Amino acid sequence: MKKTARKPAAKLQDVASKAEVSLTTASMALSGKGRISDEVKQRVAEVARELGYERKGAPKVKKPVHHKRVGVIAFTDSSWSWTWHMLTQVITEMDHILQGLGYVISIIPVTAGIEPDEVLGKVRQLDIDAVVSIYFGDRELFRSLEEQGIPVVIVLNNNYEYEFNCISVDDFQGAYEGTRHLIELGHEQIAYIDYEIPLVNSIVTDRFIGFQKAIDEFHLAYPAEHRVTCDFNNMRDIRQKVLQLLRQEPKPTAIFAIDDYLGAKIMTILQEQGIRVPEEISLLTPGDVLNYDEPFIPAITTMSIDFTLMGRLTAEMIHNKVSNGSDPASVLKVTQKLIRRMSCRSIGI
Repeated sequence: MKKTARKPAAKLQDVASKAEVSLTTASMALSGKGRISDEVKQRVAEVARELGYERKGAPKVKKPVHHKRVGVIAFTDSSWSWTWHMLTQVITEMDHILQGLGYVISIIPVTAGIEPDEVLGKVRQLDIDAVVSIYFGDRELFRSLEEQGIPVVIVLNNNYEYEFNCISVDDFQGAYEGTRHLIELGHEQIAYIDYEIPLVNSIVTDRFIGFQKAIDEFHLAYPAEHRVTCDFNNMRDIRQKVLQLLRQEPKPTAIFAIDDYLGAKIMTILQEQGIRVPEEISLLTPGDVLNYDEPFIPAITTMSIDFTLMGRLTAEMIHNKVSNGSDPASVLKVTQKLIRRMSCRSIGI
């Protein structure tokens, strides 16, 4: 069977001849240059389309690109505003990596007490391909999303480990190593101050267990009165609990607070009482939720969390789950690193 001869590509001269205009007029009509009447422009354009003529150097129309969309569920109400310094680090790194892989990020704002159906409605409205949930947790919502083929990665919430994909912090390790640091500085009377975090209660549990393990390893006596739980949003209650600790005998020489936002409040109370940190009492916390580049933030020694690394791991996990779909749930934990600032000192050495 003979192959059909390929029709030669139309030339500008062919367009000019059929449109009954000069070569120069045809060129200007197609390029939009020169003073050419609309009637001539239209006639030349119709002939060019009919002949299949493509002008050299003309910009080609790009086909629309479909970007996969990742919805980031994050608290935006005032009670969570103190977390935004760390959340922006996670989200910025995620966005940087995912953009290069053809994704776009949409923030899905939520407030405490929001109904799961409302969150699900926002996900559907935005045509989301995958979900990252930071702190926020709802088991039925996550199950519903995954049943619809929308993978979920939960960040900074250990409550759902081994059920869903999680990127979390090794809170046990951070509290354990932070407490060891205080003990190695000579502190044997260490108070522990925390507060209830219902949405992420595993943080409270894991950090205290890590603290307790270090105390037990060094065979230190630990009176139950040295652990207090305060109302995080009530400065008067925090003040009362701190002063209660300082009146105890033996008097604590160091305080381990559950995070550095609470630690900053405690430091303010100590300063009000004329108690110097670290000369009279040391203070250490997990976290780095505060921005220590700001001059007004107190210099607290912390077990620092690498939130940029968490963002990178989250982006990689999202891409893997979107690409491979049915892979089993993955759990990754980021360890904490001691950052010495100015709130701890050696004693009895």
